[in-house]
Amino acid sequence: MKMIDFLENHKSKFGDVIASAFAPGRVNLIGEYTDFNDGLVLPMPLPLGVYISISIGSSGTLIANSVHFEGESKRYIGEKPSGHWTDYLLGALEVSGLDKSIGLCVSVYSDLPVGASVSSSAAIQVAMLRALRKGFNLDFSDENIAKLAQKAENEYVGVQCGLMDQMVISVGKQNSALLFDIQSGKTENLKFFQNVNILTIHSGISRKLKDNAYNDRRASCHRASKDMGIRSLRSATLNDLSKVKNHDDRIKSQHVISENIRVLECVEALKNNNAKQFGKIMNEGHKSLSEDFCVSTDKMDDMVTFAQNFGALGARMTGAGFGGCIVVLAHKESAKTLVSELMKSINGTWLVSEMQF
Repeated sequence: MKMIDFLENHKSKFGDVIASAFAPGRVNLIGEYTDFNDGLVLPMPLPLGVYISISIGSSGTLIANSVHFEGESKRYIGEKPSGHWTDYLLGALEVSGLDKSIGLCVSVYSDLPVGASVSSSAAIQVAMLRALRKGFNLDFSDENIAKLAQKAENEYVGVQCGLMDQMVISVGKQNSALLFDIQSGKTENLKFFQNVNILTIHSGISRKLKDNAYNDRRASCHRASKDMGIRSLRSATLNDLSKVKNHDDRIKSQHVISENIRVLECVEALKNNNAKQFGKIMNEGHKSLSEDFCVSTDKMDDMVTFAQNFGALGARMTGAGFGGCIVVLAHKESAKTLVSELMKSINGTWLVSEMQF
């Protein structure tokens, strides 16, 4: 759907638009499962994302329309979450500080695939907060919007996520990677390499954190930190692993500690314009996620190996794992045919996004 068609469709249903906004999805290049350990991450915004338009509606109500769901949904502003996709809109309203007596009509369009580990939920909330900022002249910085979106996810929707997704979506710049230090809150946008492509390729398996896998790994890292006598793995070194009592906790912590090191090495590779080294570190990161942290799948491993053997500079799973996407760094020449060859080789995959630099 073109943006002009989206706006016209909204106007025909709800009247004059008071604000429209866009928020991108994101892909994480390196720094996986470091966020809840006060670590370092290096994500970047995608060219795809979520579009939102808002109009004034009946007092105290939210009427939401999306091309991805049949019909309109009516919710009351201030009501409790119900598990419906409109919770993300209501959550943004809840943390915005706007009076609950306002009424809004909202149209949502997204070209992000659901369950692909590219953070469509955070994009919805950031886009909604951006639209509210514009429509009601709210004094929110981009950093404020990121933190409010996280608050909405944590306190309203009920998902205890970190801040990485919201921060890169709100503060990150297109064609740049965002170095985000979770512990200090500092961010730095770094221009990406030229003459390379970043491919985000779906495994065909919607991401699902099965059997409390996320919570189990979080608990494992917490136990390891306790054994080391530190608050989080951010301040740990590889030498500290000898203090960890449980073997599985030791292996999981090894991934986190080495992953923080890999983020810093990737930043240096960016600053030195060394795409080959950056790709090598991505490969190492995937091996650690697959073998040590155990969050990949056989299919994702096969896709990564195919891309690496095809000549990609680097490839790794991205996001929480157990499905979703892989991210590939490739020279433009090999990127042209990599996706089509991969789709022939492994049934059911497709390209989510391609960024050319």
